[in-house]
Amino acid sequence: MLKTEIIDDSGYLENEDSEEDDVWEIGGSGVSITQRDVRQIQLAKSAICAGLITLLEHEGLSVDDVSRFAIAGGFGNTINQDSAAEIGLFPAGLRDHTVFIGNGALGGASMLLMNRSLREQTEQLAQSAVELSLSTSAEFMDYYVDCMAFMQF
Repeated sequence: MLKTEIIDDSGYLENEDSEEDDVWEIGGSGVSITQRDVRQIQLAKSAICAGLITLLEHEGLSVDDVSRFAIAGGFGNTINQDSAAEIGLFPAGLRDHTVFIGNGALGGASMLLMNRSLREQTEQLAQSAVELSLSTSAEFMDYYVDCMAFMQF
C-alpha cells in the first residue's frame, strides 16, 4: 500500500474510490483496511523499532555491530524481512543479518535440557542481565515518535 501510495509515509490512508476516506477494500475481496488498522500497525512497529534502537544505543552499539538479528515465533516465520525493514519495523541495517528461528522458546528449552555446559552459561548470563525500562527512557520516547513514520531507519 505504501508502494502504490494508498498510504503515505505518515500513515494517512487515502481512498479516492470510496466515499469513506478511511477505509480501503483489498481487491474486491470483502476485506477492508481502515485508518485505525494502519494506526495500530504504526504503534506496534514504532515500539519495536524504537526499542531496538534504544537498546543498541544503551549498549554503545550501532546497527553495523550486529552480526545476527534473530526473530523468533510464528510472527517471524510469516514476515518479509525486506518489507519489514522498508516500513521501519526494524532498522534497515539489520535486514541482511536477519534470521528466523521459529519457536525459540521450545528450541532453547530443549538445548538447555540436553547441554549442562550451556545451562551454566545461560545461568551466568541471566545473573548478569540488567533491566532497561523503556517506559521511563526519554531516548525511547524520542525514537518512538521518530519511528512512527513508514520509512526505513
